[in-house]
Amino acid sequence: VCSLAVSTYLSWWPIGLLPSVLCCMAAPIPGYDVPHFPVAIAAVLFFAVGGLLVSLSSKVVSPEGRQGGFDWVEHSFLFWAQFKDLSPNIGLYWYFFAQIFDRFRTYFIATFNGTPFLVVAPICIRLQRLPVAAFASLVGLLGVLAPYPTFGTAVFSFLIIASCPRTIARLRFVSVFCAIALPIPSLLFIVFLRMWVDEGTGNANYVYFQQLVYSVFSGLIILDFLGASVSRLKALTLTEKMQQSDEDDVKHKAD
Repeated sequence: VCSLAVSTYLSWWPIGLLPSVLCCMAAPIPGYDVPHFPVAIAAVLFFAVGGLLVSLSSKVVSPEGRQGGFDWVEHSFLFWAQFKDLSPNIGLYWYFFAQIFDRFRTYFIATFNGTPFLVVAPICIRLQRLPVAAFASLVGLLGVLAPYPTFGTAVFSFLIIASCPRTIARLRFVSVFCAIALPIPSLLFIVFLRMWVDEGTGNANYVYFQQLVYSVFSGLIILDFLGASVSRLKALTLTEKMQQSDEDDVKHKAD
């Protein structure tokens, strides 16, 4: 929770992971008689750590060199939210915002900032019994849809996915294909970016195309993992119903 609070302080989008983290902390540990961690305490701890960091920043940091105030918010959180930095990256937005007209900018800023958080509630509700799968899915989706994602975000989500072997067994061939092909657009993105920015012999369209292919491959893996998680959840529910039915039959025969 503390790590998530620090991450949210550095860049606002990880706050979308808070519901899945709370679900993970509230879920029982299989095979151990361990009480649930109080969700309310975890939420209070998250906002306390975040509030402490913001308060310290307001006392120390200021873009004009003077102490105190919240002027730094415009140069940090709002800077991320307004997509002011259009430097090439593996995100989806830099090329788009470089092409649109200024009169439409406010609309698309609100749309692109709100879209990633629309998936948080449905995923957490549907995968409430599989909180680790919900967390991995949100890390992957928010990483793809974040304003300035990194390769580390995708690697982190894939590592969490690797901790769900029973769900991985239900993945389709499309995920295997995307996982094998994912390094290709990643490497070509770096090559074309260097050719365009440093050498002056590349093209922005080539750079964005590799980034777009990278995002599509990553998104397909995450979506397939979501589908596999839902299939596993259905199998668990069906197994529990069958076990309950067998227990009821045994009790009925005993009576």
